[in-house]
Amino acid sequence: PITVLEELDNFKKGNDTKNFAAREFTRYIDKISDGNTLQDWININGKGHGMIKIEMHQDSKIDAEKVFGERKADHRILNTALYVSDKFPDRKVVLVTKDINLRIKAKSLNLNAEDYETGVKATNQPADPILVHADVRRMLLTIRAWTESSRALAMWGAQLLDTHLSHPDAQARQDADDALAIMTPVIKAFITDNGFTCTNLALQVFGGHGYIREWGVEQYVRDARINMIYEGTNSIQSLDLLGRKVLGDQGAKLRKLGQPMREFVEAHGHREDMAEFINPLADLAAKVEKVTVEIAMKAMGNADEVGAASVDYLRLIGHLMTATLWARMALIALDHGGSKPDGEAFYRAKLATARFYFARLLPETAGLLVSARAGAACLMTLEADLF
Repeated sequence: PITVLEELDNFKKGNDTKNFAAREFTRYIDKISDGNTLQDWININGKGHGMIKIEMHQDSKIDAEKVFGERKADHRILNTALYVSDKFPDRKVVLVTKDINLRIKAKSLNLNAEDYETGVKATNQPADPILVHADVRRMLLTIRAWTESSRALAMWGAQLLDTHLSHPDAQARQDADDALAIMTPVIKAFITDNGFTCTNLALQVFGGHGYIREWGVEQYVRDARINMIYEGTNSIQSLDLLGRKVLGDQGAKLRKLGQPMREFVEAHGHREDMAEFINPLADLAAKVEKVTVEIAMKAMGNADEVGAASVDYLRLIGHLMTATLWARMALIALDHGGSKPDGEAFYRAKLATARFYFARLLPETAGLLVSARAGAACLMTLEADLF
């Protein structure tokens, strides 16, 4: 391919930094040219390492200045690129520029155009799909991680409900009911909070198109928002969890729910391939236990401490449950070849999503621990008239 750079046109612009960069660039070209004129092809760093040539404005079959109705530097650059494309019809000509408007204009003239850093990744397609961008992948993986773990969390709750209703052993029924008491507000609030996050991210993936009715994503955002208000709002669910379910019996129900987590950590903590999941899970469990005791002690002297910490606390418990589920899913994926390049796609995707959750979503708990400990003073000292 032939690369057309637009930097030399910075001579015509008033920005001193750009002018300096352009002068340094031409000095470099002059240095490597030896006795050749800059209008000749010059080898860069020896043969086989590319060549460079200075092309000024030339006549082309299409005149960008006429197409866009204006005489300006950008259009002269386009005319040069068009001239080079006409001159070398068997070569791929690419205009490389940081100016997104210039790239858009180039593509409207059927010219290839790229940014400096990115380059073309999908060389077999007219343009790169947005999936080549790391942040698009972050958004999609966030949606995937929350969706899959939310389904697993809901199924865990459904299993506890079945046990409570149908198990032949009375103690097993009671234990399931106690665990379900902790899980119910988490399912209601944690899942719906994350569901709204997912729909917002889905809209963002579409860009401006996500905000119009054509794709329907904007309606999903509105629909998902009401879920956080149903049944008393998610802040009420948080108060129910911390004030009634956890502190109401000094954490007895929470310990019952945590027993399977502790057994899982003990059973698989020795596996080297599970360390990236087991270690952060065990660490979070210990920190949640500690912060629960701290909040309980403060609440004995000030009831507002419960409300001040409750929303952050619910998300901590939600993450603790979710981390447990992703660790379990990672274990199954590893045991079914999910870490092998030729492994089944389902298990490879499940393992990759588990790793994304532990690397990108679970770290939210570090901030939650800080804010849950911040106390009620910063919330309750401002007089009502000043709101």
